Amino acid sequence: MIEWISGTKQERKVGSKMTESRRNGSLKSDIYQFIYGNILGGQYLAGSIINEKELITAFHVSKSPVREALLELCHDGILRSIPRYGYEVIRMTQQDEKNVREYRMALESSALDLFWDRIQLNRIEELLHSVRNNSGKLNLALDQWLDSVRFHLALNYCLRNEYTYNKLEEDLNIQTRVYNQFILDRWHRELDFSPRNQHEEILTAILQGDREQAVMLLKQNISHSPLEAEASA
Repeated sequence: MIEWISGTKQERKVGSKMTESRRNGSLKSDIYQFIYGNILGGQYLAGSIINEKELITAFHVSKSPVREALLELCHDGILRSIPRYGYEVIRMTQQDEKNVREYRMALESSALDLFWDRIQLNRIEELLHSVRNNSGKLNLALDQWLDSVRFHLALNYCLRNEYTYNKLEEDLNIQTRVYNQFILDRWHRELDFSPRNQHEEILTAILQGDREQAVMLLKQNISHSPLEAEASA
């Protein structure tokens, strides 16, 4: 998940990835991931036009895998095709962020409640140690968001359900796209992005066996939005 913020690092790897892809047949997938990674990382902003010919030239590949990757991104609602012009990065709205956040609340809290008996407590203890170790070290908005992403994915991983984990990862990517659009210029500034003290409280409640408290705190943590906080300020 960290790699989607550093598009420049990905760009430096393009040559080697393309060579490898010719061997393993995953060229379309690699191009898809490269484009999507740069959208998540803010290199392709909302409304930007991605040109097929430029990608073909940059990657030194044929039209087919580039076209297939772009069409799949359109199918997934990330790009839209503009005939004879290119592919536009779809603009997100604050309502999109609210919708996915509300879905996350239902998904994560229900998963925690439903899979409570299969929680890996040793991993919860490790996660709690990590949270405490990083306490007070994260001031910038980007660091806070990445920390929140890691926390929620790690917590969900402890429930041992691959489907909910993958859906959560998709939701977090959507939120990242929205935040890139609205606060990209403030990623490296101080911003009240995530009430991190709740992470420790959630994990403590789980270790104490307080199911109701853990679910409630998890919902509260997910409900926090810097966009809504700014709007109400």
